[in-house]
Amino acid sequence: MLWYTEKLLEDCIAAAPEAFLGEPLRLKAQQYRIGGFVPDLIFNDDKESIVIVEVQKNALDRMHLYKCLEYRDLLKDKSEGVNVRVLLVCESISKNHESIIKTHSIEFFAISADELLEKAMVHSRSVLINHLVSGFSQIVSDAPKNKQSYELRPYLWSRYDNILDVYTFIMKEIDRAGISESIAKNSDFNELLDLARETRTRGSSFSNILDPSRWRIDALFFEPSGWIPPEHQSLTRIRKPKITVSIIATSKGNLSVRWFPETRDRSGHSIDWIASPSTQSYGYERPENEILFVRSIDKYDPRNNYSNYYADFEMRESLNSMFIGLVCALIESVFLDISRVVDVVDRDTFRIIKGTEHADGFISKRYEVKGWEICSAEQIKVEISQARIDKFFEEYPVSLEDIFVRIEAQGLGLGERAYSLLAKDLRSDGLKITVKHVRELFTDLEVVKNERTLRLLYARK
Repeated sequence: MLWYTEKLLEDCIAAAPEAFLGEPLRLKAQQYRIGGFVPDLIFNDDKESIVIVEVQKNALDRMHLYKCLEYRDLLKDKSEGVNVRVLLVCESISKNHESIIKTHSIEFFAISADELLEKAMVHSRSVLINHLVSGFSQIVSDAPKNKQSYELRPYLWSRYDNILDVYTFIMKEIDRAGISESIAKNSDFNELLDLARETRTRGSSFSNILDPSRWRIDALFFEPSGWIPPEHQSLTRIRKPKITVSIIATSKGNLSVRWFPETRDRSGHSIDWIASPSTQSYGYERPENEILFVRSIDKYDPRNNYSNYYADFEMRESLNSMFIGLVCALIESVFLDISRVVDVVDRDTFRIIKGTEHADGFISKRYEVKGWEICSAEQIKVEISQARIDKFFEEYPVSLEDIFVRIEAQGLGLGERAYSLLAKDLRSDGLKITVKHVRELFTDLEVVKNERTLRLLYARK
């Protein structure tokens, strides 16, 4: 039944919710992005509760079920004091999912294709006709597709985006634009999509790190400092293992995410908690410490010219934005999986280069994806410190030169005494500034390696 689609079911419910759901709901939004999520329909009931409706064409699957719970939790956090309901609409539900639905108080409506057709002919006839006409035209028409209607939309990124949302967007866009066959012929595209599909359905698997049977548990035992209640003194304590993670753009244009065990504690003592993995590749085998590999990452970068690679596609920038977003979401998913078991004490960041800003309209702002870059933890730290320095001088009408003139005139170098005198001096000029503000300023100046700050530090030593 080519006419029977999730979009038809969704539009019919939006047009006549009482006919399909049995209560007079008021439509609030359809396919509305909430942070990184896009529920099918959002209604209000007669008690002003928020009602999330998620539709599925066939039997209910695990992905749709748990997506609804994520939607509900997000809306509860953002709408304090407002009751949030979840309604699932599909053809059938398995016994395994029935208990989950009851546990989480999810409402379920079973609607078959025949029932949909019967109700739609009475209660949402115009919606049904529009779908049938457009579906028939798409199937039988030999005329070229309307370029404007079927042009790929670039992906817009926000900090809430996750692998499920990015993957879903890509698959819908590829299908909508009618380029599924062209994409299927591209091995690199398929490999990345398969990797994302596997990650979103089964999660990441890093046996070397996440399997405690491969750890040297004795090396993780520790004695806590301070007083311990007598009833707890016999308990064995195990510290969480620590690792560092590097993101590498290889000479062949691939992306490799690799982990390394952190074998020193804060005191400098050795913690040999796992055998160091091999960092070398042999033949077609990847390095043992590699936890993610993305082939041909440089081809998704608009700064490089791969026009031949995209010979079949007129919308290269839109494709780039989609796959860059997917790679970023993949990497963040990897870090999320790892952090469940080990502490990542130092890591590189795969960062999206943002373009034009777009208002999301509810929680976050979204940005055009213009490229990508790999940033070290030190680089991120410097950028954060520089941002704080800029904010300091925006807030206080004083120049950095004036700060240094005053601090050098004291002849004390840098330290708490100098910070206190400088704060007092600035307050005498009418600035509402504390010793804490001055201390944080010079800490940030040290991080960004300001030359005059470093000279004052060396002079003190």
